[in-house]
This record gives sequence, C-alpha cells and structure tokens, in this order.
Amino acid sequence: MIVFDLPLAPPLSKCFTKERYVTSFYRKWRGIAGSELNIQRSKYKSEVKLPFDVGVTICLDLPFIALGDLDNRFKATLDLLVTHDILVDDKMKWVHGIAAAWRDYITSKRMRVTIFTREEIDGQRKLQSTVH
Repeated sequence: MIVFDLPLAPPLSKCFTKERYVTSFYRKWRGIAGSELNIQRSKYKSEVKLPFDVGVTICLDLPFIALGDLDNRFKATLDLLVTHDILVDDKMKWVHGIAAAWRDYITSKRMRVTIFTREEIDGQRKLQSTVH
C-alpha cells in the first residue's frame, strides 16, 4: 500500500476551459501537488509500475462540502499520478478500481490517495469473507 497526502484536487470544471485548455487554477494545483507528491514518494523504494486499485479518500470542511461532488476529483488526481510516474497509465489495464469517501481525520481541503496492489485488495476480500 502506498499513501500520499496531497492538496485537494480541483473539480473537473475548474481544470479546463470550454475550449479544453488547461486553466491557470489547474496548472497551479498540479505544480503544488506534484511537488508534494515528489517529496513524499521518496519514502517508497521502488517505482509503481504494476496494475493497481486506487482508493482516494477526501475530506472537506462543512461549508466546502456543499460545493463539491466527491466523484469530480478523480480525473485530476489520476492524471497527476500518471504525470509523475506513480502509475503507468490510468486506463483499465493499470487501474482496476477507484473508490472515494468523505473522512473527518484528514486536514481540511486535502486528500489522501491510497494505492493498493491487486494482491492487497484480494487479501482483504478473503479476510472479510472469513469474518462474515
């Protein structure tokens, strides 16, 4: 399992203009989030280059929650992971699933990106099936 704590990804509507050009808001977020990602990745010895299930946990303060859709943060997050060679690609061959949840243990306006291997996901499923 690999975990990154990053600034909250912008919603898709703030990433591109109607003409599909990258906005300055998105460009700024990519720079800040990319710098934080590169600092945090140094604690992992090997590069991530295998099929992964990606879980994204997002926390927002109450006034902001009403303004944002939980599922509207995937594109920017996955593109960041691909741009910085955490994931080879975000197509189905590499990313087998995405999950998101609101959590109150993460600092406001940030997100936690957790990347699980297929083996870790399958192991959790086996463990859960023996408990029930």
